[in-house]
Amino acid sequence: YHTLAFFPMYSENHLTALLVIASVEIRDFTLEDIEFYRAITGQMSTQIERVRAQEQMQEAFDEIRRLYAASRQISGARDAHELYALFAQHVRSPLLQEVSQQEEASLVSVSLLMAHPNPRANAPYLREAYQWPEEASNNGTTAHPILHSREKVPLEDLLRENDFSVVTFKALNDEIPDHPDLAHVLSSGWANAASVAALWTNQRWLGALVVRVENPDLLSEKYMNYLESISTQAAVALENQMLIFESNYERERLQTILDSVPTGVLVLDGETLKPVQHNQQAERLLGRQINYDSPFLAADYDIQRTGTQMAYQEDELPTAAARNRRHTVMADDIAINRSGVFQIDLLLTAAPIMDDNGQVTTIVAGIQNISTLRNMEQTMQENLRETVLLYETQRTVSEADTLDDMLDNLLGQLQLQQSADAYIIINNQEDDSPQLVRHSVQPLRDVDALRPLLAPSTVNIIDVVSLKKQPTLYHTLTQVGARSVLTVPLSSRSQDLPLGWLMLVDTRPEAYTNDHERVLGSMSDMASTSIENKYLIASTREALETTAMLYTATTGISRARDRQELIDTLRNALVMLEADMYAVYLYENQTLGELLKVGFREVESQGLDLQALANIALPQADTVYLQDRLNRGLGTFGDIISRYDSIHALAAVDLQVQNVPTGRIFIGYSRPHIFDENDRRYLGAVSDSASIVLDNQALLGQVQSTLQEQSVLYQASKALSEITQPEEVIDVVVDFV
Repeated sequence: YHTLAFFPMYSENHLTALLVIASVEIRDFTLEDIEFYRAITGQMSTQIERVRAQEQMQEAFDEIRRLYAASRQISGARDAHELYALFAQHVRSPLLQEVSQQEEASLVSVSLLMAHPNPRANAPYLREAYQWPEEASNNGTTAHPILHSREKVPLEDLLRENDFSVVTFKALNDEIPDHPDLAHVLSSGWANAASVAALWTNQRWLGALVVRVENPDLLSEKYMNYLESISTQAAVALENQMLIFESNYERERLQTILDSVPTGVLVLDGETLKPVQHNQQAERLLGRQINYDSPFLAADYDIQRTGTQMAYQEDELPTAAARNRRHTVMADDIAINRSGVFQIDLLLTAAPIMDDNGQVTTIVAGIQNISTLRNMEQTMQENLRETVLLYETQRTVSEADTLDDMLDNLLGQLQLQQSADAYIIINNQEDDSPQLVRHSVQPLRDVDALRPLLAPSTVNIIDVVSLKKQPTLYHTLTQVGARSVLTVPLSSRSQDLPLGWLMLVDTRPEAYTNDHERVLGSMSDMASTSIENKYLIASTREALETTAMLYTATTGISRARDRQELIDTLRNALVMLEADMYAVYLYENQTLGELLKVGFREVESQGLDLQALANIALPQADTVYLQDRLNRGLGTFGDIISRYDSIHALAAVDLQVQNVPTGRIFIGYSRPHIFDENDRRYLGAVSDSASIVLDNQALLGQVQSTLQEQSVLYQASKALSEITQPEEVIDVVVDFV
């Protein structure tokens, strides 16, 4: 052992026992610990002393029981006053019986003088505790608190000289002339004889009994033996009364000390494990009254293992384990949970106390409330779990190469929230409509019905029943078994509307707390940043691709040297749009001609005259975009397209030379297609480049025609200037014409 503590136990200022506290760990004993063990040793000392006194009393009872039946009544006295009365009554009764048998009346009185202020040797005073007056008819009265000093009334010295045997004075006036006060106490002014019996037990001076008689013959040898026996018995009874009083006082004092200790204390019998003593804190911590009639069992006090609904094993409970293993046992996995009425986490430490033979006599258990520590531990674990979750979320969404990968990873993290289902909803930037992009178990049939929940701030529906007044929303949620709903927006830093929403549903009402909102909010912030980054990367990549396409198309178109190269370049540029059909028409000499056409065979077989459509003026300046043939509102142009189901989306862009339409480009899709800004920018650049090239080629043609005309005129003038004969003029003109 590393720590030993010794606590002696005294009785009558003598060492009776030694309590040894041993610990395998280094331990500092506090004042409270020392006071606690002192209180225990004091209680044990009192109990030991009481047991010894009872043994002596029992021996005295066995010795005089057959001779003195009165001793039973004396030992059964409930308090000191009753004991005094019974004692005096049985001391006087033999004398009164003797007097009644005599012809002459004789007075008898009894006085009880107790050592004062404490029952001990050499007490400075004697106090008249009780006096039975001389009249036989009187039932006895409590004496006035008269004190006699030890110097003037040396009864203790007198009895000590006679080994505390009964001392009898048959002639008071003659036998003690040197102590007038003593003679007065013994005679009380009328007695001729007196006997003094010592109240002495276990080397403890309690006082003296004085029996006064008018007739000295009443104090016979037989009566002296009787008086000595009953005095001894009375002394034992008095001491028992004192011990009981002291024991109760020590018990109350120990109980007061225990009640002041913040730790629950429970003292159990070492063999039966039945409670012997406890403090109020133990009852408060256990949540019910201590039953002294049955052993301390886990089942009786609803003791469970922490974090489970299983009852604690009886042999593993520290109180039982300490008895079986014979050393201190501690357990911090103890909890009491009574259906939500009472719930607490406890630290239970039990230490055995053994006698000289090594037998466990007592188990002392300390009970501490560790609910706060357990809550802190759970909070730390929850914070750690939350930190790990957020770290994993940050890592997975950051490492995702694509938006789809990021959404898959984000859904996996949402599933760790242990909800019935999880959803990721993205806000469509084109038409501001919510779209379900990921779900865990059941898809939502009508995402648009969730708009009341898709707010710019967090929405926590504790019970879907409250949404019955919104039947569409209520029906959509109940289809997936939702009772609780939590939605958190994916807030954007660059726009007012959210990028989307994270949504959790559970089959239990009130399933989501502020902690869930905080965690989901943090995940939403991470996801929002990642989504915006993915959008930015995608838009940047798309812009770069569009720029490259524009550069390739415009460069190729601008480098076309003739009509065929221009046609080939336009074909390559339009192929980049991945359209199902495309065509280019151009006016030449006031006649609309076809430069190229791909993919329109099916729709033309249905009756579409594409060349006639190219002659129809566009309803919106020089460009029209028909994203769905069912969309009316583009006049004749739109009405014509809506007749044919082989074409669902069509773009028509005019080619212009010097702001005059000289042709038209058609781009068609057999499915609905949204012409975004990139498509429109690309088509605009292609048409502008082609228009410029056509304009340049037309201008070049005009220049070449003018140059050729000037060359012919120059050559004709030169030839005419060189002729010498008139008839040569006709020949020159004919040649040049």
